[in-house]
Parts: sequence; C-alpha cells; structure tokens
Amino acid sequence: MSPPCRRGMDPFSQQGAKTVRWIDTIRRTMRKGGAATAFVLLLAGAAGARLLPVPPAPAFVDASFHLVDSQGRSHVRQDFLGTPSLILFGYTSCPDVCPTGLGRMAETLARLDADGNRPRALFITLDPERDGAERIGDYLAAFDSRIQGLTGSPAEVAQAAKAFRVYHAKVGGEDYRIDHTAAIFLAGADGRLLASFGPDDPPEAMATEIRRRLAS
Repeated sequence: MSPPCRRGMDPFSQQGAKTVRWIDTIRRTMRKGGAATAFVLLLAGAAGARLLPVPPAPAFVDASFHLVDSQGRSHVRQDFLGTPSLILFGYTSCPDVCPTGLGRMAETLARLDADGNRPRALFITLDPERDGAERIGDYLAAFDSRIQGLTGSPAEVAQAAKAFRVYHAKVGGEDYRIDHTAAIFLAGADGRLLASFGPDDPPEAMATEIRRRLAS
C-alpha cells in the first residue's frame, strides 16, 4: 500500500515522488524496529545541518569491522581514531545522491585546506558485491584524491554501517539500486559522532560548522 501524500503535494512530481519515497523508507525502517535510524533519516531529510549533541550512534568508538581501501590496505576501527573524519556511505552505481554528496564533500575539503585540523574524508561503500577496491579508487578519482574509498565483505560493511546507524536496503533484481541514508557524518578524533549534514547543506555552511566543532 502506498503511503498517503500530504495535502497539496503532487505525488507524480519530482519533489512529490522524492517525498513519498522518503516517507516510505522511514516507515519501513520503523517496522523493522529501527527507531533510532528512522530518527537519523528524518534529520538527514530536513534542510540544514542537524547537530547531534546527544549522538544517536557511537560511530567509531565501539565499532568492530575490517575494511580495505582502494590500494588494498586493511583498516580496522583503531585506524580511524586520532584524526577527525568526514564520512559518507554510498555506492559507485548510485545515480545522483552519492555523486552529489561526494561533490559537496570535495568542495568542503577545498574550503578547509588552510586549516591545520582538516578531517580525513572517507567514502564507505554499501555495495561490496560490485564495489571492489579498484573500482572505488577509479570512481573517487573523479571527485577528489583525498577522499579514501573503503570496501570489505558484506558482513564487515554491514558492521560499519551499523556503527553509524546507516539505513541501507537493496531494491530490485539484477540491476538493483540501494536505498540508503544520505547524510554526511563528522566524527571527532576520539571516534564519537559530532555532527550530521543533510543533502541540502551547502559546503560553505558545512566547512563553517566543521571548524566550529573541531575547535571546541
């Protein structure tokens, strides 16, 4: 059954269709018991950065996973501590959300170039079956060489996504797509989540907030 539309919203318009899909994703997440994840989805879908003074996820603090970068080097949780991180989950076959998010991430990094505490940037795939290390490396080269791509086994990727409470689900058959949380996360040097930026947050605002968060 399709979710009801808000009054005055055309479900067949581009914005209306996006809103209906967003509402449906939140409802499916709630049915699976992911109340906290649904809350993150609500934050990510709204305009403006949504800061998380009481983080809904421990991020790298208690996570247990083993990922591989585009050069084939192995990384565990401890490797991401000691330096702040800007993290985006997605996949290389993503038609719009991921390229847009990576573009915003690259521009944010450019605005932070003069800062001594610029965070590392990570792109963690949610599609390890198709996104091998080499493919991720080639994909990210079109955006910014400073963005590090990470993949792993389906189980390890799922553990990383769980650490940030990132919603993700395959949709379709052989040429499937993946519905997923579109937020860009900022984790501190201690691995704790500091902020989450929604799809509509411009790089200038993101850079300003990152500076403020890392300076405090």
